[in-house]
Amino acid sequence: MYNRNLSTTGNSADTRVKFQANASSYGNIVVVNCVINGIMILVSILGNCLVSIAIWKTSSFRSPSTMFLFSLAISDLLVGLIVQPVYIVTSLIDVYFLQLLTALMAFAACGVSLGTMAAISFDRFLALHYHLRYNALMTSFRATSALLTIWITTFFLSCLIFWDSAIYIAVLAIFIIAYLITSANFYVRIYQIVLKHRSQIQHRESGNRQLSVGQLSSQKKLIGSALNTFVFYICTVICYLPRFISLTLTDTSTYKKTAWILTDTLIFLNSAINPLLYCWRLPDLRAAVV
Repeated sequence: MYNRNLSTTGNSADTRVKFQANASSYGNIVVVNCVINGIMILVSILGNCLVSIAIWKTSSFRSPSTMFLFSLAISDLLVGLIVQPVYIVTSLIDVYFLQLLTALMAFAACGVSLGTMAAISFDRFLALHYHLRYNALMTSFRATSALLTIWITTFFLSCLIFWDSAIYIAVLAIFIIAYLITSANFYVRIYQIVLKHRSQIQHRESGNRQLSVGQLSSQKKLIGSALNTFVFYICTVICYLPRFISLTLTDTSTYKKTAWILTDTLIFLNSAINPLLYCWRLPDLRAAVV
C-alpha cells in the first residue's frame, strides 16, 4: 500500500512538472510569436502602403484588373494596421471580448482577401476566354460593384460571431472553401485556355500562317498576367492551408494551441509578402513603387 501511494504521488508530481514545463514552453512560444508579428506588422504596413499609393497615383493603373489588386492591398494593409496589433494584445491578455473582436476582424480582412483573389481569377479568365469582349464585360463599374459586394458581405458575415459562434465557424468554413474552390476552378480553366492558345499558335506556324507581332504580344501579355495572379493564389493557399489542417486537431493540449497560433501567423504572413510578390511579378508596379 505504501509503495502504491508513493507511486501515485510520484506520478502526480511528474504530471505537474510536465504541465508546468509545457505551460512555460507555450508562454515562450507566445512571446516569440508576438515579436514575429510585430516585425511583420511593419513590413505589411510599409509594403501595402507603397503599393496602394502607387496604384492610386498612377493613372495607367486605373483599370478594372488593377482595382482588384488595389482592394487586395487595402485588405492586407488593414491586417497590419488593425488585426495583428489586436491579435498581439489578445495573445498576451486573455480577454474574451478581445478574442471575439480579433476573430471578427481577422475573418473580415482575410475573407476580403480570399474573395478578391476569387474575383481576380474570374477577371483573368474573362480576359483570356473573351479577350475581344473583355473591356465591354469587365467595366470599372462592375469591378467596383463586385468589390463592394465582397467587402460588405464579408463584414456582415463576420458579425455573426456575436450571435452564434457555431454558425459563425460554419459560415466561415463554407465561404473560405467556396472562395478557394472558385479560384482553383478558374485557374484550371485558364490553364486549359493557355494550352489551347499554344496549340493554335503551333498549328498556324506549321501552316505558315504566323500571327502578327501585335497578336503574339497581346496573347503573351494576357498569359503572363494570368500566371502572375496564379502565383499570388498559390502563395495564399500555402499560407492558409496549415490553418485549415490545424482545425481538425482534437487534442486539447498545448500542442494544439501552439499549432493554432503558428498557423494564424502564417496567414498574417501572406499580407506581408504580397507586396513583395507584386513587385517581383509586376514590373510596371515595381517601377511605380520604387
